[in-house]
Amino acid sequence: MEVPPLVFTIILWLQLLFTIILIFVSGIAWCFNLWILPIIKLNTSTSALTQFAEVSKRGAKHLDPLNAGIAITLALIAILQTQHPFPVGATEWKIPAAASFTLFQVAWWERVMIFCFDDAAAALKEDRANSKGGDGLWLREVANVEFARIMNCWERGHAVRATLPLVAAMILLTPRVL
Repeated sequence: MEVPPLVFTIILWLQLLFTIILIFVSGIAWCFNLWILPIIKLNTSTSALTQFAEVSKRGAKHLDPLNAGIAITLALIAILQTQHPFPVGATEWKIPAAASFTLFQVAWWERVMIFCFDDAAAALKEDRANSKGGDGLWLREVANVEFARIMNCWERGHAVRATLPLVAAMILLTPRVL
């Protein structure tokens, strides 16, 4: 079965669109590290736990499915690209395949290196809600140190997560530049 030439034009535009989206997604993810987390770190009240949980929840709700959807679509584009009628075009399947492979790394990285800290922060929040005595508005020194450790580890892991979509975007952009 021969694929119509219009499909390859659409693929080209999709790759350009995905490049822009991935740069945007990477920018949003880096905003978590460079802007939102430092503000949460300044907060020593128990609301910092809630703020961190909300940021984490929003990232999991919006960024994870978007990365997965783009990774799957790029994998399908790579498969379709092999059907290009010209040999030069058929060899370009490696570009979306490499970008897709890079984005698939985000999924396991988040599961292994980020979500465990989300769970630890949730446990700290639950422990704080169940504890009796003292001022309920402020984190105790021990809890504050533990929460700072959790956030620092999360921040380092999230830096990798934020960079991978940018790497995928650069992979997609490379043949257009060279």
